[in-house]
Amino acid sequence: MKQLAIRNPTAILLLFLCSTAIEERRCDADVIAYLSETRSTGPGYFQADLHFQATADLVGDDIEYIELDISGSHIDSVPLTNFSMVEFEAAMPFDVWRQIPFGQTPGSESRMVIEPFSPPGTDVFSIQDTQPLTIGTFTFDYGALNLPSSSTITLDIFGTDEDKPTRTTVVGLRSGTDSSLIDLTYSSPLGGSSTTFVTAIPEPSLLAAVVSIATAVSLRRRRSADRPKSIR
Repeated sequence: MKQLAIRNPTAILLLFLCSTAIEERRCDADVIAYLSETRSTGPGYFQADLHFQATADLVGDDIEYIELDISGSHIDSVPLTNFSMVEFEAAMPFDVWRQIPFGQTPGSESRMVIEPFSPPGTDVFSIQDTQPLTIGTFTFDYGALNLPSSSTITLDIFGTDEDKPTRTTVVGLRSGTDSSLIDLTYSSPLGGSSTTFVTAIPEPSLLAAVVSIATAVSLRRRRSADRPKSIR
């Protein structure tokens, strides 16, 4: 599955050559993905969680590969280009899988991969039910950007199609001896493929204090200028 990260068209087509019975069983099979609402975790940082939820037809199958593409992310209306500002911390049991972080793959800096094929013996994840599953947490470090208040930062995992059978954000599934890549779907009422953070607006009390101090300084300077100078 490691080869899937480089999008080998022949390999991907071979993965999709399943039997008719398997195709029929999977016609309504989906992995629904969604991002949580963002939360501030300190000056210059925010986080959002990634969740998967499998439909009933996938119970018993294994997740053996996850690739996420954040190329659609943007700050206000400007596309994100420094993808190393985003880190992903996988949740258990995916935290023992090998991870290729954002910004580390030349030509595909917007993508990250987690897969269980290294170190040897790492288990794939067996889908046991249709309950939501936390895959991990994104942390966005925007502190160095010095953004003004009320700026919007959108984290987007939808990916692109690149004229391939699947998008650049995909999940790899194994059913018996058959492996395949499938696109994630985003139909959950709990969230979608993107989530937006708004940089902090100064609290009214803090803003009032700043205005009060500035006014006092201005008045003091004015009184000092208006005071008659002594004649010596």
